Amino acid sequence: MKSLKFERLTILLHTLGWAILFFFPFIGRDTYPAQFIVKSAFHILILASFFYFNLFVLIPKFLLNKRISLYILTIVFGMAFVISSYIFSDPWWQSKTKTHHKIAMEHHIQPMHKDHEGPPRSMGMKIIFPLVSFLMVFGISTSLRTINEYLWKEELQQATETAKLNSELAFLKSQINPHFLFNTLNNLFSLAHSRSEKTAGAIMKLSELMRYMLEDTAGKKVELYRELEYIKNYLELQRLRLDDAVKVELIMEGDFHNKSIEPLLLIPFIENAFKHGVSYQENSFIHIELISNDYQLVLKMENSIPSQKMEKDEVSGIGLKNVKKRLEMLYPGAHRLHMIQNESKYIVHLTINL
Repeated sequence: MKSLKFERLTILLHTLGWAILFFFPFIGRDTYPAQFIVKSAFHILILASFFYFNLFVLIPKFLLNKRISLYILTIVFGMAFVISSYIFSDPWWQSKTKTHHKIAMEHHIQPMHKDHEGPPRSMGMKIIFPLVSFLMVFGISTSLRTINEYLWKEELQQATETAKLNSELAFLKSQINPHFLFNTLNNLFSLAHSRSEKTAGAIMKLSELMRYMLEDTAGKKVELYRELEYIKNYLELQRLRLDDAVKVELIMEGDFHNKSIEPLLLIPFIENAFKHGVSYQENSFIHIELISNDYQLVLKMENSIPSQKMEKDEVSGIGLKNVKKRLEMLYPGAHRLHMIQNESKYIVHLTINL
């Protein structure tokens, strides 16, 4: 629809331009003899033919293909043709005008346009007028095509970059599901192995989480409060396998409604905390604080680091690398991420401009 409106506007502007050029010679005249109207239309037709021939044939075939010499040669021939047609057709129009006057006098008709042609034009004027008209038409057509090509290339480049960005984002997002599923299935295996009564509830929670990940995050953004509901469900699922030695705390401040966020950006930090901050041999903690103000979301996280280092597996770190890249692509210049690690704890401070 937008393209159709643009095409209609283009046609209207072209028509208006040629109409102005056609009626320009009539400015200041009291009469409009038929010969003069036909003469003006004839020259406009020649200029218009060259205008569109240059726009749709010469520029794409010669100029854009770097065949400059052929393009210049064709332009010179076109210029010579326009000037010649103006010079050699002028006596013909004058003879037609004289014939018209002669017939009028023979029938005793008083001419209504005594000065329709004015004084005879010199050869210099007969060359300058068509030359200026030709150069004007040539300049406009070349400028229009050049600008159009530039805008088209810019649009194509932007579309290519957008497609590449969307493809990469889709790939990064697809990595979240198997990574999350890998960690959660390990938790379910532990519950099932110990024949825990919590197994059925854990499977139900996992089902709800997977439904959200597969269906509700299909669009670009999700409502912020729904993303936080997902986080709370995730924490409940994790608590099923933990004992009292692990303290998990979630604090939420501010209004989380009427705001949106790119999905699954916060969960990798929380996953990482559970993966590397929980110990079954000593007391450990995970502290999560989410603050929503007028235009920002702030995540503050701290988790303990066990004194006994856990073995690092092959998938360790995939989630954090993933989310860092997604933040750079989705919120360029609109987020701040600081991660600090010391001997006893790991700290994450993330600010996103929503």
